[in-house]
Amino acid sequence: MSKAEELFRLICEVKGSSLNRLWTISLEDFVEDPLPGFQYEPKAHWEARVEFSDGKVVVYLGPKFFDLSPESRKWVIAHEFAHELESSLTPEEVNLLLDKVQKEEIFGPLAKDGTIALGPNGQYLPLECATETYAMMFDKEGDELLKKRWPKARRFVAELAAKKGFVLPKKVLKDYPDLKKFYKPHRGYSVLSLLAG
Repeated sequence: MSKAEELFRLICEVKGSSLNRLWTISLEDFVEDPLPGFQYEPKAHWEARVEFSDGKVVVYLGPKFFDLSPESRKWVIAHEFAHELESSLTPEEVNLLLDKVQKEEIFGPLAKDGTIALGPNGQYLPLECATETYAMMFDKEGDELLKKRWPKARRFVAELAAKKGFVLPKKVLKDYPDLKKFYKPHRGYSVLSLLAG
């Protein structure tokens, strides 16, 4: 089973009222009654992370996650699931991304030290920016923001996703009809669509 299929299975398992609990549950209630596939990591300095082991997916939640608003929690989980695209990149694709960051400033102007000054949702590391870009495509407002502020990044990440068989929203494919020629989503489970919808 692919990572995408496993993520899809996990989200389907907790879809509906159970998944909705994740957006509002307190830390105390979560520790007492966690959702299937989710675990609390009390010493974490991050909000969340996804890990695959023994053919299963586990989403670890840190203390900071429970301080977030429901909308921010959804963004964090969507971002973590979007890391699957990043983890599929070859060294050549990573180098191409880094080249586009430096030469084309696809995530906006660079700071004096050559880093991204302010990428999508405040990200500044290139791979995190690419991950956030992919996640934002599945949210109407997020995608509109991408089109307005980071159109080159949106196009580049959409092309990477299409070529690698990742699901793309219909509205993104509509904007880039040339991607349809090689768009064959063999990772045909849109975890991000499930979270968004």
